[in-house]
Amino acid sequence: MSTYSRRLSPRRVEDGGLSVGPEPGPGRKSASVGISMPRLEKLDKKSRFNALQLPSSFLLAIVGFGAVCVLFVLAVVSLQQPAAVKRRTAAELETINRTVEAAEGPKVVDVELDELRGFLDSHLRRKRLSISIVAACHNRAHDMDVSLQTWLRVKNVDEIILVDWSSSNRASFLGSSRRSGELGKKLVLVRVEDQKEWVLTRAYNLAIKVASGSWILKVDCDTLVHPDFVDRHPIQKGAFYSLKFPRNSNEARLSGVLFAGRDDLLNVHGYDERLVRYGYEEKDLLRRLSLLDGRDLDPEYISHIPHSDPTGTTDVSSEVNKAVLESSKKWTEVVASDVDVPSSYKYTIEGDPKRAWWVSAEVQYTPHALEDVVGANNESALVVASKRVLHDKYSVPWDVVSNLSTENLFDLLLMVCSPILPGRILFVDAGKSMISVLSA
Repeated sequence: MSTYSRRLSPRRVEDGGLSVGPEPGPGRKSASVGISMPRLEKLDKKSRFNALQLPSSFLLAIVGFGAVCVLFVLAVVSLQQPAAVKRRTAAELETINRTVEAAEGPKVVDVELDELRGFLDSHLRRKRLSISIVAACHNRAHDMDVSLQTWLRVKNVDEIILVDWSSSNRASFLGSSRRSGELGKKLVLVRVEDQKEWVLTRAYNLAIKVASGSWILKVDCDTLVHPDFVDRHPIQKGAFYSLKFPRNSNEARLSGVLFAGRDDLLNVHGYDERLVRYGYEEKDLLRRLSLLDGRDLDPEYISHIPHSDPTGTTDVSSEVNKAVLESSKKWTEVVASDVDVPSSYKYTIEGDPKRAWWVSAEVQYTPHALEDVVGANNESALVVASKRVLHDKYSVPWDVVSNLSTENLFDLLLMVCSPILPGRILFVDAGKSMISVLSA
């Protein structure tokens, strides 16, 4: 058989066969010098198939090349895959990042905190030198409709971290947080599942850890923020802003608002997560930040949505929490000694590029509540602290306090701390479980 010609001409049909070869020219014979095959239309099916078959050596070469490619890919994968993969690699997270345009968005299960932060940094292009608003709520969707709109309008704020602490009506809460078209650019919603009780300290510590901003504006879900808040409170290293001296009851409800450096908050381990009741956690945190430059927050740039709290419960919880902390080891010392550590979580990321990012947080560990610690006399720290408050602040004799049942002990606390029932103890008969109060 003659070899292939370098310059092949179009197919030419001649009598006796189909020829592919060089064009005939001057001095050349018109006979074909290429591959010659009989006319296909004159052959039966079997002969036609055989005529079109490629050489067996060529087929073997193709199969061999394919096998080599497969072996090469398998070898590369085996070299890159560690023996035991416990956490997602940077390459895997980058692959997930490239899927953000999918209809449902990416979903990443069981990631650690640093993986979560890295993922959000990549997708949202979060900046370390920025400001984050953090808030945590439980069944406060009605407030979110109003307050969230003011947060979105605050100048120079790049991110909003909102923790939903097991709200009973999740659909309502999520709906209220998705009403603005700007949410996808700023909002990260973290949903903590299966928590029966609202624990402010743990919810806000979680929000601070997820946030990327170098400065944190901590607000309540009913806090309204002025657009020029950041401009009015200049950022300076080693400083923080809080409402030190509330002038009225309205401003007293804003005592939880805090504007501080994220690193400064993490250095003192945030809020004391052993406090599970509301009250005094803000003052405790400010006390641990006292070595910094504390500045007054301007109350003209924040306000709150009016609502009522259960009568007297806030004051009682604050007094009890304070008494418990005074007789306990400091939170910073506890964390540093590894006796007890802050809460830990596993995260699942569910993205919606057109709206916001949803993160589900599954609790892995929480520290023991201080009030559940049982002392040598078999009384809980909560009972001991309640007795101390009654004796030290309200002058109830020790022999009376010691004989009160737990139920009457708490009833008496509610009475003396009630803002609508100011008075002094006139008579306490522990034996007959009778308490008399004379209003002032």
